[in-house]
Amino acid sequence: MRNAEHKLVVTTTHDNLRRDPKTGSAGSVYIDTDRSDKGPEFVFVGGYYAGTDYQLLHTDGTSKGLVDWLGEPHSFTPWIARG
Repeated sequence: MRNAEHKLVVTTTHDNLRRDPKTGSAGSVYIDTDRSDKGPEFVFVGGYYAGTDYQLLHTDGTSKGLVDWLGEPHSFTPWIARG
């Protein structure tokens, strides 16, 4: 992830993705923009197969359910410096 003055660039890398929608492959990237407010303010969601789209949504805290966390459950990467 790279954070700049007016944009955030998120790059994900995947091996062996399939183009078939039956796979149901999708992902979410939570974006916390306010250190003083616990939890992320936005979530970027999208499918990982042919024909999908993506959305940036406003969220109130973390989602409850089955997730594949980066690191420990309910943990986030360190804050990313601008530039």
